Amino acid sequence: MQSNLQYKQKLDGKDIEMLETPSMKHVIGANKLQSKLEYKKEFEKKIKDKGWKFIEDTPAQKHVENIGQVQSQYKYTKKHREDAGKGFTTITDRPDILHAASCRDVISDVSSTLNHLKPTCTL
Repeated sequence: MQSNLQYKQKLDGKDIEMLETPSMKHVIGANKLQSKLEYKKEFEKKIKDKGWKFIEDTPAQKHVENIGQVQSQYKYTKKHREDAGKGFTTITDRPDILHAASCRDVISDVSSTLNHLKPTCTL
């Protein structure tokens, strides 16, 4: 005797009308939610807080860092003291610049001398 039911029939997901009922949609949604919750639990148990861990600096490490900062500051201050009297430009020894500066001084000197020689009041 054979049954009318076909137990081993392969069906596509589109062909099953049972999946379209509201209760089955609820079951499928609950299954997906449970799966997500399981993945989150597994993440928290296995992966979370397993990455890079930074420990607090020990007093020796803080001391070494402080010394490095002091040495760096000392180098900058020493360089500043050495460069303090040099001015802003470093290329002042070129002959054309020296000639232009001397000409400027001569012209300034001549113009100031002429201003002093002019009589200020006429009688």
